[in-house]
Amino acid sequence: MFIYLGMKLTLVRHGETWHNKNHICQGQFNSQLTPLGINQSKMVAERLKNQDFDVIISSDLDRAANTAREIAKYHDCELILDCRLREQAKGSFENKPSMDRKAYLEGKNIPYSDFAYEGGESLKDTWKRVFEFLEEIKEKYTYHKVLLVSHGGPLNTILTQLQNKCVDDLKTGIKLGNTCVSEIDIREDGVDFIKLNCTKHLEDKND
Repeated sequence: MFIYLGMKLTLVRHGETWHNKNHICQGQFNSQLTPLGINQSKMVAERLKNQDFDVIISSDLDRAANTAREIAKYHDCELILDCRLREQAKGSFENKPSMDRKAYLEGKNIPYSDFAYEGGESLKDTWKRVFEFLEEIKEKYTYHKVLLVSHGGPLNTILTQLQNKCVDDLKTGIKLGNTCVSEIDIREDGVDFIKLNCTKHLEDKND
């Protein structure tokens, strides 16, 4: 059996949702996968079916959980739903056109990472809960192969934290595609980013 000198972490974003398709702000609103999103989930599951995972951990929101369930069909391991992997809560702007939120933010003289939506979270709030989650699994699953299924915000947060950057660097983070795959080796002496934001499976099932 191949033993990693740390943890092998695979990240997958959920498939396309109706809110993605119609440019509606999601946050923690429980939007559903489109037919395309369901197919994307099946395709990423096919891509990952021959990889070994010791555990699959997913956001408990349907769009991520249902993507994770497709992947889990090929793997004999535990699937855990964890609310700490939810998207940033956008409060009163959830389930409304994305442009409304962007226009509102432009008029606010406050650092974006400090801004908390009414009834929602700031980026710093999200950063803190994702950081605590990441530190926990790094300790709990040392020498394991872990798959995380989540949303663009938390996954970008994980990638940014693993690069030893700060919350303000999220502004320049990668725009992650639906069902993109990122692979990271976390070792005692550093972090290797093997693959980032790869959606080649959507073009070629044999990748």
